[in-house]
Amino acid sequence: MSQTRHAHRPALVTFAAILLLMLAGFQLIVAITELLHYAFGTLPPLVGNYNIVWGILDVVYALALLYAGIALLQGQAVGRLITMIVAVFAALRWAFYLWYEPWASVVVIGICLLIIYAMAQSDEYFTNASA
Repeated sequence: MSQTRHAHRPALVTFAAILLLMLAGFQLIVAITELLHYAFGTLPPLVGNYNIVWGILDVVYALALLYAGIALLQGQAVGRLITMIVAVFAALRWAFYLWYEPWASVVVIGICLLIIYAMAQSDEYFTNASA
């Protein structure tokens, strides 16, 4: 059972939570475009022509990003761990799109780096939250 922090939340934690919620929205848009790939023809498939599978995985991933952002806003210590994991995976995933969608990839990777930086700087807040 995770503990909730009731002290003043650092600005970087709030910033990271808002970025996670924004990233969840981006990921949901990508999932929708993958699910409707034949209608729009937006993103190229990375591994074969499995856009439905990638679309469903991206919906699940968007939900994980959404949960991580909400957990940070609530001050849950488990939110930091989930945030670090999903931010690293999002950066790695979008690195594969650098050749196909360079501007979107750079923006999302930049957002992920800001989230990771915010979590690294807020270590003391989450250490005190679990104590």
